[in-house]
Amino acid sequence: MKDFRVGARLSMTTQWFRQHPLPGLAALLLAVTVTGTIITLPPPAVPLRLSQYAIDSQQLVIPGAFHIHSKRSDGTGSVEEIAEIASKAGLQFLVFSDHGDGRTKLNPPTYHSGVLCLDAVEISTTGGHYVAFGFERSPYPLGGESRDVIADVTRLDGFGIAAHPGSSKPELSWRDWTLPFEGLEWVNGDSEWRDESTFDLAKGIAYYFLSPSSAIATFFDRPVHVMEEWDRLTANRPVLAVAGSDAHAKIGLGDSAGGTKTLTLLRMPSYESVFRALSIRAKLSQPLTGEALVDGERVIEAFRRGRIFSVIDSVASPAAFNYDAINEWGEVLQMGDRLEPGVPVIFRAWAAVPPKGQIVLIKNGTVIKTVSGPTLVHRTSPEPGSFRVEIRAPQSPGSPPIPWIVSNPIYVFPAPVELPSVVLPETTTVASLFTDGDVEGWYLEHSAKSRVAVDSTSTDEGRELVFRLALGGGHEAYAAIQRPLDLSTFDADRIVFRGRASRPLRISVQLRAPSTSENMSARWQRSVYLDSEMRDVMILFNDMRPTDRSASDRPDLSRVDALLVVADTVNTAVGTSAIVWLDDIRLAQPTPSLEAESENSLSVEH
Repeated sequence: MKDFRVGARLSMTTQWFRQHPLPGLAALLLAVTVTGTIITLPPPAVPLRLSQYAIDSQQLVIPGAFHIHSKRSDGTGSVEEIAEIASKAGLQFLVFSDHGDGRTKLNPPTYHSGVLCLDAVEISTTGGHYVAFGFERSPYPLGGESRDVIADVTRLDGFGIAAHPGSSKPELSWRDWTLPFEGLEWVNGDSEWRDESTFDLAKGIAYYFLSPSSAIATFFDRPVHVMEEWDRLTANRPVLAVAGSDAHAKIGLGDSAGGTKTLTLLRMPSYESVFRALSIRAKLSQPLTGEALVDGERVIEAFRRGRIFSVIDSVASPAAFNYDAINEWGEVLQMGDRLEPGVPVIFRAWAAVPPKGQIVLIKNGTVIKTVSGPTLVHRTSPEPGSFRVEIRAPQSPGSPPIPWIVSNPIYVFPAPVELPSVVLPETTTVASLFTDGDVEGWYLEHSAKSRVAVDSTSTDEGRELVFRLALGGGHEAYAAIQRPLDLSTFDADRIVFRGRASRPLRISVQLRAPSTSENMSARWQRSVYLDSEMRDVMILFNDMRPTDRSASDRPDLSRVDALLVVADTVNTAVGTSAIVWLDDIRLAQPTPSLEAESENSLSVEH
């Protein structure tokens, strides 16, 4: 009975703290402060003494931080202020990632206070946030489904990293690990505290006033799920992993998940405390020159080539580390490089490790060798997979403990084979929705201040449907053409057409069905990229996704009553005018020889 009463009191106390978070946090802070003399403070970073060899070996390795927010979105410092702080923390480069949709031109690399400042953009998608850089600007807003944002960033010759994939907030965590993103954050400074108890948060905040960076580290744990997914992915393809600072220097009111400005209550954790808690190192191919454009390209090259390692600086500092491999011809390969399977190789790792630290060699997520001390050497004729290194320290915080240093892999894959151009599979037409220039049956839909027209035009091959649009109004602006369509009468599983546009854009092809909710309809969509080149497009109905929560995950073809072609503010800026040409619009099914095609095949743009 006594245990039941204690459990009931604890449950009631926890519920009260959840219902009254601010007074509860204040009470806990007071309690922690009063009892601070009997609570063990987090250990400071272990100071490491570097030999001249260690210093010399790091000549091409520069410290920096990735994923920084400034006043340009939901941070509290200007680029210049943050760079000055980073300089005091010993960093040489910063990658800013203010929220946006890619239309604002990213600033060229610049130096402030001796720190190289690079611009990226954090893009909100339906599947999580994506930090993209290495391009200038997008001709239309980047957003919507994560698969489309990744495709657009790749088309712009950019490089993208899935942000805070392990966040406990559903709208922030990454939700599709099958997509071809180029990198991920294995740890994120703004996510690690989100799964802590109220009491542990209060302790961390109390510690913060005594030792800021060590206090931040008390929230760190090994992100088991994210690292397992990373190891699974890198067993088959290169995927960069970085530690993301996600620094805002604010505690505020409101939700800044999409980059909206919020009311700042406290400017903490400070930029400096985050920079001293965790950071990354870029291993350059050539030294910095002091010329921002040249140096910016060299740092971006390190990201693209996978030559980045991460450090939890609040565990031990400074970090001196090298990981490479040497093959039987004496060629030295770095992180991100590829080895041929079965060829004899020596993996080598060296570090100035803290007392009782261990260097661990990991293949596809499985530990294959562990050494205590500063040097690891492993001879093997490896099978395909990825080989990376962690350095683990006994004083690392977390349960399970977070590794002190995490390298990126050296890959063992066969030489890549150049794939042929994508060719759409043969299909059998079930019904034609546009032939011989007949636009009868196509109707207009648009928001109050948008304009739309539909007609047809003559070409050398016949006639094309012409969809003219001008988007006006607010964030709910849209322009569309639609055709009534009872899909229950057709044995079709896809729509096929040819399309081009007067400017690069994305249009949304949608199926609509009456909803069970009052005055609402259910819709499923697939976004398609078009530009001045006529291209063939195939969209599987099973590959379309709901536009809102009122619809099921996949289209209910028995209820669909209309097909729409839509331009809206997800991928079209208000004020945009464009012309879209469509031809040979038809419902189809696989030809008999292709009936075994997977139901999960993706839509194809060719």
